[in-house]
Order: sequence, then structure tokens, then C-alpha cells
Amino acid sequence: MLQYNLTKIFQSRGIEKPYAFLKKQGFSHNLAHRIAQNKIDMLSLEHLEKLCTLLSCTPNDLLDWFPKKEDETAARHPLNALRRAITTVDLPAFLRETPLHKLQELQTMLDQLRKDK
Repeated sequence: MLQYNLTKIFQSRGIEKPYAFLKKQGFSHNLAHRIAQNKIDMLSLEHLEKLCTLLSCTPNDLLDWFPKKEDETAARHPLNALRRAITTVDLPAFLRETPLHKLQELQTMLDQLRKDK
């Protein structure tokens, strides 16, 4: 079963209040609430594109795949690319707990990633 996993990407992007973020970006009250609560079954392509643009991601980043247990082809299926670990990183907590010398190393890596874009 394909499912949206927007909570994970909001957390990864440091968006603590997804509803307020979505409302500010022009989403309706109802849609912003459903997206923020991860209670959506489908999105129009227009809304999907808007989310991907705002969150700097692809549709694949917004979806997780959970195959049915009886599905024998699941192990070889291309949808396996959408199977991800459920955990997310609490980036603010990680940064608070990281020693300064390690933060400097992290800054160097981030600078390199920016150059590689």
C-alpha cells in the first residue's frame, strides 16, 4: 500500500507547525489541516507539485510503500525504492548535543554539498 508520509519530511525540514506553514503558502484550511495531520488519500498534481517545490523534494520523497504480506513479488518490485525506515532525525536536538569541533566538521561538509549542487 502506498501512503503519504508528510510528517517525516516536515520534521526533516525543521517545520514544527506544518498547518501554519501550509496556510502561509496558500493552501486552504481543510487541505492544510489534512496534510499537516497526514490524513490524505490523494492530492491533485497541482498540490503535489506545490508541496514538492516548497519542500525541495520529489513525489517519491513524500510516499512510503508497505507491501501486503501475501505479495510474493514484493521483494523484487521497483516500489521497494519507496520503502524507508520510519525513523527521523531530530535535527535541532542533534545539533544541540554535538560538540563544537564536530559542528565545524559538519559545516565543512555542508559547504561542500552546496558547491556540488
